[in-house]
Amino acid sequence: MKWSLVKFVAIFLTLTTTAFCQLSNLDFTGGGARAEGMGKAYLAVSDDISAVSWNPAGLFVFEKPVIGISYGSLMPRGSYEYVGNKEDQTGSFNDITMFSLVAPLRLKGHHFVLSGCYGKAFDEYINAVYDTSFVHSDSLNEASNAYVTQNTEYEGGPYVINFGFGTRVYDKISFGFSTNLYTGKSENVTLQKMVVDSLERTDSYNQKIFFEEDVSIYDTVKFSGVNFTLGFKYNSEKLNAGLVIKTPFDLKVTTDRSTYTVTKYNGLVKTNWTDTVFVDDILQKLEIPMIIGLGGAYQLTDNFLVSMDLEYRHYHNHMVKTRTSFSIQPGGDKEETYVEEDPLWQDVMAVRLGAEYKWETGSELFPVVPLRVGFGYLPLSSSELHVDTVTIYDSLFQVVTTSKTSAVNLSAGIGVHWSQIYLDFAWSYLTYDKINDIVGNELALKNRSHHFNLTFTGYF
Repeated sequence: MKWSLVKFVAIFLTLTTTAFCQLSNLDFTGGGARAEGMGKAYLAVSDDISAVSWNPAGLFVFEKPVIGISYGSLMPRGSYEYVGNKEDQTGSFNDITMFSLVAPLRLKGHHFVLSGCYGKAFDEYINAVYDTSFVHSDSLNEASNAYVTQNTEYEGGPYVINFGFGTRVYDKISFGFSTNLYTGKSENVTLQKMVVDSLERTDSYNQKIFFEEDVSIYDTVKFSGVNFTLGFKYNSEKLNAGLVIKTPFDLKVTTDRSTYTVTKYNGLVKTNWTDTVFVDDILQKLEIPMIIGLGGAYQLTDNFLVSMDLEYRHYHNHMVKTRTSFSIQPGGDKEETYVEEDPLWQDVMAVRLGAEYKWETGSELFPVVPLRVGFGYLPLSSSELHVDTVTIYDSLFQVVTTSKTSAVNLSAGIGVHWSQIYLDFAWSYLTYDKINDIVGNELALKNRSHHFNLTFTGYF
């Protein structure tokens, strides 16, 4: 059989079913609809139920217990374009994005505020269909009709559990600390189908056949890791400033994969090409660098607040480690072997701007209505130029990735605040483009994601 078509398709499918490739964001920011509505420019504000996930130094303002919960919906739009075919993304991923508790207490007369928060680090969702047909010529220069389709749905992302505290340490300066435990999972389902009508088969006297191949891939990806956050905050009547340092850590990504392949010639199953493969514990360690954030917030009037954050992430020279083997030694010790890959990540300097105006309506029904807007310039960590080598059917192919790595985020929000109950709603719109050159053919991703977030906060 002439394999040029099969190789061409296999390269595309290989690239789009790698679990690590799905993690394009790596944006470890906090939660809550108020922060999202202000463009996540929140390091110097950080005074609501989500504070421990942003800057735990802001927790010191709480005098009473507080509980909060957020529910979010991610709706990726945009498109994939490949060899003249364009497929629009559809669907949505809905989940609880934050559950948080705040509890003030006094230790020997000193005011401490404890907080625990379970929230989404970031969401990833893809729902895309690749569908194309074209004419393939075999070794006898006779035309064959080829049809390829792939349906990929990927959803999930890491959660983070924050345990921390905040307290005033001197005059207008407060300090906070949190431990961050990363957990959660994502699921990737890929259904592939290739059909070739009248493909040449050289092992049967050049007999013409109808070729079908169906591949089903099911990935379950689990996340784990731990790091710490140190937070400092300067608090005055008009000006607030915040400094946040997040320690580096390895984000472990463990994948269990099941692949089912069924190949047919003229409607009959070809047993030597039909297989089921289970691969468990595919472990990768992503080296997440130290993250340093600096924020400022200024109260222009009693009701009008503006804020700005700068966040630096030193991704350059950080590696992705893939476990190639492990064994249990006498005595129960585990011995593991890893291979390192430089993903050519780039350093990131994110800039976020936000504003909030509290409209006091004078109505008992809607006493205070906050209005919020935000903007973010968010470079992605992915490289401008990245060359991969993949092996398909014992042949090597180079895949060149070039990316426009800067994302832009626009956001807006509104709320209704009563004396003991706050309801806040936020919408954000994230846009960026990425381009892959696959054996001379361009695969372009245009991301246009909408995210909606609703937060309930109850004061006891």
